[in-house]
Amino acid sequence: ICFFDSDIKGRATVQDLLAQGITLGAYHDLTALGDGKKPLQYHQAVVNLINHIEPGQFDCIIFDPWEVGNTTHDYVTANRASFRDTWSPNGRIKGSQEWTVARDYEGALIGRLSNLAKTVILVTHLRPMYVNNARVPGKEVPGGSKILERVCRLRVWLTQNPNGSPVPVALVLKRI
Repeated sequence: ICFFDSDIKGRATVQDLLAQGITLGAYHDLTALGDGKKPLQYHQAVVNLINHIEPGQFDCIIFDPWEVGNTTHDYVTANRASFRDTWSPNGRIKGSQEWTVARDYEGALIGRLSNLAKTVILVTHLRPMYVNNARVPGKEVPGGSKILERVCRLRVWLTQNPNGSPVPVALVLKRI
């Protein structure tokens, strides 16, 4: 397992895995890695870690949570010229196209990860739901960008079991 941890609570998950005798092939503390870095620098540091993974080196790659998608726009903005030929039909990328290109680039990153390991787990957290710029009380939606809905092969929404059981309840959002 190659575990990318960008949530301080993820350290407890790693400790639980180790206590159960599950060994990690690699552990990357992205919270520490990103400390003091701007989003573009953080993005480049994480992509550098991804680029050093050999295909088949790990059976599973886990990002808890998947936050690299939040930095793809910064990367595209800083590197427009490198995206023009491949990503823009008219050779120019305008401001509104940057978000589309950034999401497509995020999808390409996820595709790259899926070519490196048999199983890739991208954890996202819930965020408040908004309708017409107003928060809907008691409603939450999965975090992450819309590209996750398109490129992921399976999406499962886990929540605590209301009857107190430690086994979570799962809602399948997208079947394999």
